[in-house]
Amino acid sequence: MYNSKQIEVGKAYTVRELLKYMIAYSDNYATDLLHEIVDMNEYKKTYEHIGIAYPDVTSKDYFITPKEYSSFFKVLYNSGYLSLSHSELAVELLSKCDFDKGFTAGFPKGTHIAHKFGEWGDGKKTHELHESGFIYLNGTAYLLVIMTKGNDLQKLTEVISYLSKVVYDNVEDPNIKDSDFTS
Repeated sequence: MYNSKQIEVGKAYTVRELLKYMIAYSDNYATDLLHEIVDMNEYKKTYEHIGIAYPDVTSKDYFITPKEYSSFFKVLYNSGYLSLSHSELAVELLSKCDFDKGFTAGFPKGTHIAHKFGEWGDGKKTHELHESGFIYLNGTAYLLVIMTKGNDLQKLTEVISYLSKVVYDNVEDPNIKDSDFTS
């Protein structure tokens, strides 16, 4: 598990602080508290607006594709659902994500990214590790979503790091050949 910071039991938090813990640190306890105060009808409307079926996250069969997940980032980037100031706040919180095993490990030091990671495991052998975000390069940004599944969490982080490097290098220099990355 990669949680770095978590809210403390019995301590009061503002909604903005809970959002920061949920987004920057992937703190599921903060997410649970936010779910207690969110109007679930409004929450469901978000999925409708974006064009994604509302998920039953309690089901072990719950699945979202990288394309569907990228829709959330696209509406932030284009301020297509939230106001400009709220979209900017969301991207600012994403830029505070402290997960440094995936994208960050694959990019040159100092690369500006606004990203979110998530992980899941069945408590036995199956792990999922996903990372999504904006990568800022040469005065523009691109969106990258990588979802992995396997039995070794360390290898999943290495796959994300490797693939993010391949994409970064090809965006930075589109003349690079895939064969340049084989080892």
